[in-house]
Amino acid sequence: MVVFPTEQAVGLNRRQIGDVIVTVLNDGYLDLNFSLLDGISPPGAEEMMRAVHRPP
Repeated sequence: MVVFPTEQAVGLNRRQIGDVIVTVLNDGYLDLNFSLLDGISPPGAEEMMRAVHRPP
């Protein structure tokens, strides 16, 4: 018998897809500005973030 986790921990996100449990690990983030993106202008990136109701 397999026992599946029932609680989420900080930095972990589990989803069951069929018979498989997928675990995503988050080890942090790096806050960068949009000038590092290639193929999109910083104002274009900010507009995209606002379109999905996220702060630029």
